[in-house]
Amino acid sequence: MREHATGILVAMKTIDRAKLYTENLKKTVEHEIRILKRLKHKRIVKPLEVLDTPRSIILILEYVDGGTVQQLVKRNKRLEEADAQRILYQLVDAVEHC
Repeated sequence: MREHATGILVAMKTIDRAKLYTENLKKTVEHEIRILKRLKHKRIVKPLEVLDTPRSIILILEYVDGGTVQQLVKRNKRLEEADAQRILYQLVDAVEHC
């Protein structure tokens, strides 16, 4: 989807509040959003805006082409060793930054 004011391509993630049925789940999601807002790294998706509604939490995120690692593995069934090494390096680089 495109951000209305700027026309920039963005991703949107919706978290249904009904699925946050314990206080612990609510706090975990809030904590993860706070952390995501503070992280600045080229391999970590940037949150652009968080919309809080009575029924859901909507995250407007930087759009990154290509999908998730999970989608990549599911689509290909297995990865070549060189691809797995490259992805693992990128994951470690991002986690190290945290």
